[in-house]
Amino acid sequence: MAVFPDLPGYEAKIVVDGVECAEYPAPDDLDEDDPNLVTKYIEATPGAKFQIHVYVRPEAQALRFNSIVARIVVDGQKIRSPIWRKRCGTSEVRITRGLEEQSATGWQMRDLMFSVLTTDDNAEQKISKKLEKQINTLGEIAIKFCRVDVEGSIAAKPFKWTDRTETIPEKALKGKAISHKVGRSNTVTDIEAPKDFKLAYLDGPESPFATICFKYRSLNDLKAELIIPRSPSPVPLEDRPLESLTPEEMLELLIRQREQAASLRQENTRIKRERVSSPVTAHEDDEDLSIVKPTPKRRRIAATVDLIDD
Repeated sequence: MAVFPDLPGYEAKIVVDGVECAEYPAPDDLDEDDPNLVTKYIEATPGAKFQIHVYVRPEAQALRFNSIVARIVVDGQKIRSPIWRKRCGTSEVRITRGLEEQSATGWQMRDLMFSVLTTDDNAEQKISKKLEKQINTLGEIAIKFCRVDVEGSIAAKPFKWTDRTETIPEKALKGKAISHKVGRSNTVTDIEAPKDFKLAYLDGPESPFATICFKYRSLNDLKAELIIPRSPSPVPLEDRPLESLTPEEMLELLIRQREQAASLRQENTRIKRERVSSPVTAHEDDEDLSIVKPTPKRRRIAATVDLIDD
């Protein structure tokens, strides 16, 4: 559950296939000097359906004087704005289950789901300002709390939603590890017409007093951005204690050792053969070759000295 340390009463969570999604804190280098901004990372799996649960608790101080609206923005597109009335704080959750649509037969809803973002590496493709703006909010589910006055009920109108079907240039992501987007299911569910109200924003719709931002990423993207630790490299079987090996690993280790021993024997045999078959060769440069003939031994001749004086 994402909460504000210094602003009690405002909470949100993402529920994926009926299970609350695990949340990971933002890295230290992410600028979060704003105490009214909470950023959490979550894992996105292609095809997984999700819901957005938002709470405004009774202890929320703003409810004493004003009503509160939570503007829910997904990939830069507003999809819903649940309201909590002034002095009626309750722990009742407001759940966004999907995208509401209106047709000739009534109102329907499509589930929200994660899907794969299509990219290419075409460096020559031009990036329009519109596309750049869309990419800046890609991969984000934002809940923006604003103070409002409720002026009365009005006929409900569906929010416009544009499926991101176009291919995104890799260079437009500017190195961000983003490979997923939010889409909607093909199946629809009939629903009752939603209630809607005319609201007067006291600080403006783009000036929330508190924001919870969920950045959804694939498991590999979370590792690439160092949100979660990378999977450690497996320890080689040769370096592991024998008692920790399974029977299958023991067999694999034995096969490896036999293969290494056989390879070593073949190498030794090859070296021995090369030594035996290699002839003794003289220096190729005759100028540097000097031949020293053996010096014959001198024969000793015995000399007779006559010491008798005539």
